[in-house]
Amino acid sequence: MTLKEIMTWSDGFTDEVQTQALALSYANRAIAIINTRFNTALPFITDINAEYDAITPSWFVRFLLAYLSYGIKMNDGSITEAREYKQDFETAIYEFEGTDKTIAIPTEAYRGTGNPIELIDTSYAVDQGWFGSGSADDWTGW
Repeated sequence: MTLKEIMTWSDGFTDEVQTQALALSYANRAIAIINTRFNTALPFITDINAEYDAITPSWFVRFLLAYLSYGIKMNDGSITEAREYKQDFETAIYEFEGTDKTIAIPTEAYRGTGNPIELIDTSYAVDQGWFGSGSADDWTGW
């Protein structure tokens, strides 16, 4: 799959025509968002006609079609329409979070080290309020 194909589809969805420079900038920004959000190492696109196989075609389409369309609408000032495409991109990000990265990103070198967000156990940090958990051990006196 190439960025040129996605550009054509995006142009059809938005009823606009984008330049190669605009498409490259928004596509690479989308890739940067994915890389920083998921700590992956997907390469940036330098040629719109080159095959991009760092991520499966389905995810490539979901991410870049939404983000290129968002870029077109932001560029022409259609903020309401742009928000729709941005929401589509954010939905793809959310759903990608639960996806097996070994399938979505076939090349191991591009997978990175996984999610950079470390989850911390906060079960003991929750203020249980006036009544606590209900056990006598919760009462510490006044």
